[in-house]
Amino acid sequence: MKKSFGTLPSGEETFLYTISCGKLSAGVTDYGATLVSLLVPDRDGVLADVVLGYDDCEGYRTGNGACLGATVGRNANRLKGASFDLNGKTYHMPANEGSNNLHSGPDFFFHRLWKLVSHTESAVTLELTSPNGDQGFPGNAVIQVTYALTADGALHIQYKATCDRDTVFNFTNHSYFNLAGHDRTGKAMEQLLRIIDSFPYAPHYKKPKVLIVSPIHIGDDVESSPFGCFTREAVEKSHHFAEVYGAVAQAHGAYFLDAAQVAHPSREDQLHMDRESHAALADVLEKKVREILG
Repeated sequence: MKKSFGTLPSGEETFLYTISCGKLSAGVTDYGATLVSLLVPDRDGVLADVVLGYDDCEGYRTGNGACLGATVGRNANRLKGASFDLNGKTYHMPANEGSNNLHSGPDFFFHRLWKLVSHTESAVTLELTSPNGDQGFPGNAVIQVTYALTADGALHIQYKATCDRDTVFNFTNHSYFNLAGHDRTGKAMEQLLRIIDSFPYAPHYKKPKVLIVSPIHIGDDVESSPFGCFTREAVEKSHHFAEVYGAVAQAHGAYFLDAAQVAHPSREDQLHMDRESHAALADVLEKKVREILG
């Protein structure tokens, strides 16, 4: 199935392609070759969308600082000093995270309109042409990504690229998952603990002790940070994580630690911990683990 997913400021229309196989279905948009949804059944056959995403193209265009579902390339993750050496030559990219280059940005592949190559019932292939010098990377490149659902209940993502000279290809998909469904905070953790509780351990193995660590809070100024996709509602929800995960830990006899009590988001991006918070959390975690292990 194909349906409109919104219109870009350029006037170009974007589309959402649905693929399915058995009980699985997925939604992929040509805006960024982005995985929008993935519906899978739980053990009772109840379907849930297990990836995080937005309802239309505008959400991804204006608010996807966290790269939800994104196809990331030519190089995923960070390049120190926004440069790399290849065949005796140094190539420079824009520095979009301090002095480093992150996800080959700032003109990210997941903010570009990809071309449809093929769309069948269970698979969709999208293509992007990246010219020589695109954000500093050498060579004229043609990149394809294929999303395919299989009869054994799997989603396969395949990347294919050709280039007319040596270059860097290091792609990934940047989806965020909640296996209980994206709108059910804490349920996936409950499922994991049930698996641990019911696992048939051998007689000489003891059931493992479990420590649940709830996340730090999202910073109050995140909307003005590089991760501006996180709204005020997200900030408020982050303050309830400790309550939710603490209750789950208590219900299943697990140990609990609220990371937000000792660590905080960095001033730079309002989302990840800085060096001092990493050190503080590591210190508390060491003491907690030693206490648990006796």
